[in-house]
Amino acid sequence: MDEARLSGIAAEIREEVGEGWESDPELVEGRNAARTEHGLPRLGEAPERGQHRESRRRPWYRRLLGR
Repeated sequence: MDEARLSGIAAEIREEVGEGWESDPELVEGRNAARTEHGLPRLGEAPERGQHRESRRRPWYRRLLGR
């Protein structure tokens, strides 16, 4: 994503949630859920060393459904 699009998203969130959007508990929980789905560390956590996203075992339901 380019910077213009990211700043647009941030402005949109700022309008809906307010200036403290970066630390809003509900929003942080959602961002962490999205980051976990994409194999990224949660906000404020260090990335796992030596473990690539591809080497992690997929959840059973993804293996079962082939996704």
